[in-house]
Amino acid sequence: MTLALHGKSRQRRTWLLMAALVAIVLGISGSLMLNREATRADSATINFDSYNLGTINGQDGWSKTGPYDVEVVADGGGKALRISNGVADGAFGGQAFSKSLVDETGETLATNGGLSGGTRQNHFEVSWDIKSVQAAQQPGLVISFSPDRGDGARMSYLRAQDDVAGIDIYFDDVQQPGPCTPVYCANFVETLVANDLSRTSYHNLKLVLDIRDGPANDLVRVYVDNVLVHTGTTWEDYFRYDPESIADQNTHTVDSLLLAARANGTFPQVPANTGLGYLIDNLNLSSSTVPAPAFSTTVVQAANLTAPGGGGWLFYDDLTDTYNNTPGVLGTLESGPASPPLGSGSADITIPLGGKTNISTYQFAGTPLASITDLGYSAYHASASEQAYLVMNVDFNLSDTWQRRLVFVPTGIVGSTWQTFDALQGGAAQWVYSGPTWPAPNAVPGTTPKTWNQILADYPNVRVRVSDAHVGVRLGSGLTSIGTVNIDRFVFGTDLSRTLFDFEPTAPCTTTCYVNDATGNDLNDGATTLTPKKTIQAAMTAVSVGGTINVAAGTYNQDVSFTKNGVQLIGAGIDQSYIVGPIGGSSTTVDNVFFTGVLIDGFTITRAGNNAVDWNNPNLNSNGVSFGTGGGTGTLQNSKITGNRNGIWLEGTTGVVIQNNIIDDNRTGVHLVNVNTGTNIHNNFITNNKTMGVLLRSDTVTNPNASSGILINNNNISGNWASQIEARAMIAAGVNARTTGMGRSRPLF
Repeated sequence: MTLALHGKSRQRRTWLLMAALVAIVLGISGSLMLNREATRADSATINFDSYNLGTINGQDGWSKTGPYDVEVVADGGGKALRISNGVADGAFGGQAFSKSLVDETGETLATNGGLSGGTRQNHFEVSWDIKSVQAAQQPGLVISFSPDRGDGARMSYLRAQDDVAGIDIYFDDVQQPGPCTPVYCANFVETLVANDLSRTSYHNLKLVLDIRDGPANDLVRVYVDNVLVHTGTTWEDYFRYDPESIADQNTHTVDSLLLAARANGTFPQVPANTGLGYLIDNLNLSSSTVPAPAFSTTVVQAANLTAPGGGGWLFYDDLTDTYNNTPGVLGTLESGPASPPLGSGSADITIPLGGKTNISTYQFAGTPLASITDLGYSAYHASASEQAYLVMNVDFNLSDTWQRRLVFVPTGIVGSTWQTFDALQGGAAQWVYSGPTWPAPNAVPGTTPKTWNQILADYPNVRVRVSDAHVGVRLGSGLTSIGTVNIDRFVFGTDLSRTLFDFEPTAPCTTTCYVNDATGNDLNDGATTLTPKKTIQAAMTAVSVGGTINVAAGTYNQDVSFTKNGVQLIGAGIDQSYIVGPIGGSSTTVDNVFFTGVLIDGFTITRAGNNAVDWNNPNLNSNGVSFGTGGGTGTLQNSKITGNRNGIWLEGTTGVVIQNNIIDDNRTGVHLVNVNTGTNIHNNFITNNKTMGVLLRSDTVTNPNASSGILINNNNISGNWASQIEARAMIAAGVNARTTGMGRSRPLF
């Protein structure tokens, strides 16, 4: 490797010479003079001065086996690499590839095709100087540059395009949220990151890739002349999700730079550019391992909507200084429209008459604006005349007083289309001030835009306000119109962390629902233990026929009524999951009147009001668990039924099974009324109830009644004050009570 000390870049030469001298003086190697946050594994610096004039192929690990117009040429007392699109096509294999680093960069599971190797790193940097061979425009001159592994499996992309006024630089990334069809469906997003660069002087281009395991989380920073101009992502999700990449749907490694003269319908081959084109010099490549900033995607659903100080998101009306998260008032989390950039939903902001509605958050309090590396959002405007803009309460002088807002107003709005707006644009994004005049210095009218970089230069201490840390996207200006816009993929990143916020509707659980009194919210989907419902009844409403409701340990002060056949209600166990019927409830704590095949398993079921003050309250629940009256059947097992008037009430049932329970300290343990058929009561403790352990009687049917197939088997029925088993009705088919009171010492749990 050689240092770039020839006359083409005096400033660069001086810097490198000073760095070399410092290294010598300090007695340290150049490999230690690096970013303190990175452990550099490998690097290469190429200025072509030691290369032979002519073809680059085979020199110092470079390859160029195709007929492309690429060669080493003399340049200003030194040498450079010249490349044009005088010969161009759609192939990759014979294009110009730089020498490779020893240590590749990529995700843990990335494929290298046997083309790269060494110790895998997570950070890759490549930079190079570029200028035109001549001062005049070369019409149609287009060359692309991509981090690669040597075969065209590109992971990022810059394009230098000679325009009328100078050289334009374009960056393309892939923002594809998941699998798509048909072939070529990946969402490539192109951004103009620099334009009208002078043709006659060298400009430095730089790509910095931070690669992280998993989809949609790589970070690419684009620099032009040492200024950060854009932040985006890699092509990782093109390889994962586009059917065009079906042969290898894994992200790829990189260890080199591809310089490509590609031709297609948009950019044809231009033979007139042969012998001209661009000069490339001072190519630097490095791979290293850096501590990855925390990167996350946070799904925002209705349960995550909070009050302004709650740390979540909210729908807020500036005009009235109020928030309202009730769906449909100021906004709604809903599916669509079209295909949102993240997930399947978005936040629909609705302007009430004359309102100013925000989807906003207060979680970024006190963040210095200088530390913000990513800020933006995607929006779907129903009409191009609408405009959703980003607002931020700021503190210019660290006094945490009200100093109004910065406002980013996007341009180029297209109706009925998802668009992504970068509120930084590498420092070039323009913001206005909500006050009449910008604070000093440069106290120009507030409507006069300042770039993000200008704001940071004018106000080096500016931060998101601490005590009123409003950051959000707003629609409406207090006029009389009513409108709507959808927001998704809000991104906020700093050097330490980067979060994408994915706004989604609450899709209720179906086959399996989770309930947790401590952490749940009935606005949650209930589909995972991380998003449980709060009440069992909410889960009962959501679950499908034959589904399962898993109830975490806790106390559930509520009545529960089955609403579907075959539902399995599963608790954490006796004295773990408590269901306590409230005073003034439905008279039964767990009730199955109409539905067949249900299961109740793993609970302690009781009622409120078992105290001297409330004992005679007529609004106390009567039954712990009831089956029947409308055909309800099922199984009750592995539970404790205690402190109820009737522990278990059976009326007009068929095939109810009561097994392995503790039925203790009720007024009546098990109460069978009227006609019950095929009842199986076995392996229970039925003890210490205030009257009967088991009571059979007729109420509204003739005596003897038509009950049949009642089996009371292998229970411990004892200590009940009035009687153990009492029949007040003549049962036509009799009752089979075997080994009652002489069964197991404990139920089978």
